[in-house]
Amino acid sequence: MLEEELRAKLQSEEARRDRSRAQLLKNEELLLEFENRIDRLLFHLHGITVPGQDDSLLSRGVEEKLQYLGQKLQYLAQRAAHLPPECKILDKSNEIRGMSIPAGVFGDPQQAPPDGPSQVSPRGTSRAPLGL
Repeated sequence: MLEEELRAKLQSEEARRDRSRAQLLKNEELLLEFENRIDRLLFHLHGITVPGQDDSLLSRGVEEKLQYLGQKLQYLAQRAAHLPPECKILDKSNEIRGMSIPAGVFGDPQQAPPDGPSQVSPRGTSRAPLGL
């Protein structure tokens, strides 16, 4: 009787261990994917310099990279806010298939590209404001 109870508890604990191990592996994969996408965004924004910002990111961790990206994106938003209106018009070559910039970089699965053409003026430029 005692032996059966102990076997049942052992099986239960082994099953719990296996579920925990599977969840750990899934979380590790998600973390790696997140880190890769942060690095991808860093690569895409590499040519943009922010005054007073250190660009040496090789040995930084994820948190430092996120802070760095936040500063860079904030700088870009401030610069875009001060552009004259004629510079805020996107043409077809500047669009990211109707997606936001983070969705374009991180591949937001919830936001699919639009099916139809965007609203285009006679000159061939879209009248959508710059989405920063």
